[in-house]
Amino acid sequence: MKNFIHTAFFCIVFLTCTHAQRIALDPTFKPNGQTLGTISQMALQADGKIIIIGNFTEYDGIEAKGIARIHSNGRIDTTFKTGLGFMVSIRQIPHTIHIQNNGKILIGGRFNSYNTSYAINIVRLNQDGSVDTSFNATNVSGFNDGKGYVYSIKSQADGKIIAGGDFDISDKFESWNLVRFNADGSLDKTFSLIGGSHAPATVKINDGSSNITDLAIQEDGKIVLVGNFTKYNLLTVNHLIRLNADGTIDSNFNAGSGANQIIQSVAIQKDGKILLSGWFDSFDGKKRTSMARLHSSGLLDTSFVTDITLCGNFCTIKHKLLPDGRILNSSNWLVLNQDGSKDTTLWQETFFEYGAVTDVLDQADGKILVCGSFGNYEGQTARRILRFEASPVGVSQLNREALKFNVFPNPMQDYADIVFENPVQQGSLIVTNLLGETLLHIPKITGTSYRLERHAFPAGMYILNLATKHAKNSKKLIMVD
Repeated sequence: MKNFIHTAFFCIVFLTCTHAQRIALDPTFKPNGQTLGTISQMALQADGKIIIIGNFTEYDGIEAKGIARIHSNGRIDTTFKTGLGFMVSIRQIPHTIHIQNNGKILIGGRFNSYNTSYAINIVRLNQDGSVDTSFNATNVSGFNDGKGYVYSIKSQADGKIIAGGDFDISDKFESWNLVRFNADGSLDKTFSLIGGSHAPATVKINDGSSNITDLAIQEDGKIVLVGNFTKYNLLTVNHLIRLNADGTIDSNFNAGSGANQIIQSVAIQKDGKILLSGWFDSFDGKKRTSMARLHSSGLLDTSFVTDITLCGNFCTIKHKLLPDGRILNSSNWLVLNQDGSKDTTLWQETFFEYGAVTDVLDQADGKILVCGSFGNYEGQTARRILRFEASPVGVSQLNREALKFNVFPNPMQDYADIVFENPVQQGSLIVTNLLGETLLHIPKITGTSYRLERHAFPAGMYILNLATKHAKNSKKLIMVD
């Protein structure tokens, strides 16, 4: 068995646009303490609280092993009683979360316990964080051998639960990777009968290294599976297949030759079209770099074309559908229009440093949460999770090209000259530390340059934030003794 999901250390460029809006940090979302470890996924409860999971051991300065619930201001919710939580390590990681319609919380990954309960690879929690004892999947042979990994969990309309990943569900040396549970956690042996047996559906590949990375359930109950597989029960499918609600193969779905490499995530649009992203560069013989969209029949949607290049084989490639139909891609923080083009009505370059974005979540109020392994965001400590809000601004306010500037010397001792490429009128300068706290505000700057004096600043790194009525930009400045 292999762990499919990797994270790597890289900078992610965030290009995002909304009509007459931009994405800005939400200053009301500010955990006071740090997060020790990576936040891998988030889920939003009906009451607006956010559940986070990952390989962290502390959140907001409070011990939280692999799971926590946070308030809308980013502070930890201490009423969410997880006890010992997950015994997180390199080989013990909660990876995927799904909140059912009744509010109960399904968590999958690779683990062997939760709090003081025996729970391997999948567990269901009550809304207060306690184990839901009415769900017991511990008797599923092979699935709970501690060697597998659950990558995706979804609930069907009848309350049954489908899990996909990289695991066995029998004592045979086969890679099965797909299972359906009844509402009580028992194995649903009616799911996709094969040759008269009661074995659940299998996903096989010749070298036995297949897995299902994601799954989605359509409104009609059909199930779309994607991942690293080229066969499904000996049928060549190339990383994608659709099943009927009972687990049988949907013969009406025809995706041609499929993707030439791994598909990592799938989402179903409101119009029934199927959005895919992954490591592929062609689909059904046609060039498609990292993303493709299909009609409900499986036919490639030629009206959707992207020219983006994602971050390669060592990052998490995911996407989320925004309420207005646009697409937010977490792997390079890119917002796409419904036709796949970049949304460049307004845009802003920002950077996540020393880590990766692993998940994004849009809230009902339009704010967007971002989590991952990153340590800094534009030079500020980011604590593994941030929230952005849409703040109305004019197009020109985000035009960094109109406010290019250089700083000499950098690092500086007593002073630094800020030199503008174009003359500035009615500009302002705000100097902040890495916590985002304002240390100096110069409200009126005009001309082609401005000399910044050292004042009483101690040695360290600072952010110069320059703005005019029509543009804004920022740079890092290091002060040394």
